[in-house]
Amino acid sequence: MKYEIRIEGNAVDLKAGTGYELEMYNPVFDYERPPGARAVDIVLAGESVNNKRILGFPNNPMVRDAKNLYYCEKSLNGNLIEKGYLRLKEAKDDFKMDFVTNLLQFFGEYQQMKLSEIDLGKLPLPANWNTTVLNSWNAGGYVLPKILNDTFYASNPPGGWTGVVNDYSGGSYTDGVKVPMFFLKYILKKIGDLAGVTYTGEYWNSVMADSTIIYNTRAMTGLTEIDIRKHLPDLTVGGFIMALRKLYNLALFFDVKRKRLRMDFAKNIWTGETTIDWSSKVGKIMRGTPVVTAGLELAFTLDNGDGLSKDEFFASLIPEGGDSVKVATAFSTLKMEDGNLVAKQNGITPEQADKQFGARLLYSTGVATADNAIGGVAIKWAGADGLFDNYWKEEDVFRKSGFVIEELMALNSYDIARMGAIFRGERNELPKVHIQGVNYIIEKITVPTDSPKASLVRAWRV
Repeated sequence: MKYEIRIEGNAVDLKAGTGYELEMYNPVFDYERPPGARAVDIVLAGESVNNKRILGFPNNPMVRDAKNLYYCEKSLNGNLIEKGYLRLKEAKDDFKMDFVTNLLQFFGEYQQMKLSEIDLGKLPLPANWNTTVLNSWNAGGYVLPKILNDTFYASNPPGGWTGVVNDYSGGSYTDGVKVPMFFLKYILKKIGDLAGVTYTGEYWNSVMADSTIIYNTRAMTGLTEIDIRKHLPDLTVGGFIMALRKLYNLALFFDVKRKRLRMDFAKNIWTGETTIDWSSKVGKIMRGTPVVTAGLELAFTLDNGDGLSKDEFFASLIPEGGDSVKVATAFSTLKMEDGNLVAKQNGITPEQADKQFGARLLYSTGVATADNAIGGVAIKWAGADGLFDNYWKEEDVFRKSGFVIEELMALNSYDIARMGAIFRGERNELPKVHIQGVNYIIEKITVPTDSPKASLVRAWRV
């Protein structure tokens, strides 16, 4: 098969007699960081004038502005199998490079910045807070939900203090403390606009995502405008995305060329249809390896500034016996009591500037109201209305009965390209294959460029 690398659309010349292995990963297996695809020690011919021109003459001492990271596409027999970047690591005789998808820089310079540090703009105070009650994520961007919190002021509360943040009664807001809370999609879109990233997928397009707001305790007392970043938690952009992944069990697919993040529900991968048959790609599979755990251990990162954070409502879900697979999200939520959100937490005011708040999510449900549940599912782990039963139980079954195979398979260029596109979220198929009466989810494909028809496939029985 003909193997080709193109940098910014231009074919480069590989050094004769060299080869390498391209590793392609299914992103749903890693809870902490998306793995992406990679390859090391790709050697481009140093004597090639074509290569020197395309790379910008990086080994010429007179060239000061040569790049060391180049967007590239890899293909087999004309079928695109992977997109990413070549990182130059040596340019002496030949050009030695590593291939990376660079997912840890998907949001560019903003990836490792905290949301509370990114300048997302300032909004003028409304002439009347009542005009905000119909705001949405794409119209207004924030709401002011009513929250019972009689400890918002550590001492010396202002006159008329009712113990209610964003107090709304009789069809209008009262004169008490105001704390705007921004819609999650409004914030992600603003960050995406800065970084050139767009979003799609089952989660992004859900009513749940449309309704999600980010809790905070920063009062507008004495302020003349709303500085958006000051109402956001101290999570990096990358940490924020991965915290969502670990809350709702999201499958995150990154298209590095189009800078598009697809966010689906991973539970649908375990139960969805298997449309690819690789039975003829491998000899009879005689054995595999059981990899059994006690199941998933799910936990929130609690906001210890809230005196209610130790409530049983926020309890971790811990399986009995054996080693568990630990998943801890940076998010939690607030308690509900008698239909109201409640907290026991000091707010941030001019007199209480040292107070802080953690990363917590709520759902906007109507005029000045919010909840910790939507569609009958609450931000808690246990119970029929919890996150485990609604987003994680299929994966828990998989983790408790793991069975993995590693086999050399005679994949053609289309097979490899098809699965690569699925890993990037470019196809509406699942990363699953049928082999000889059994369905498997693909974890990893290793493609040797000198023998791509002998690809090593690591897959798990489902």
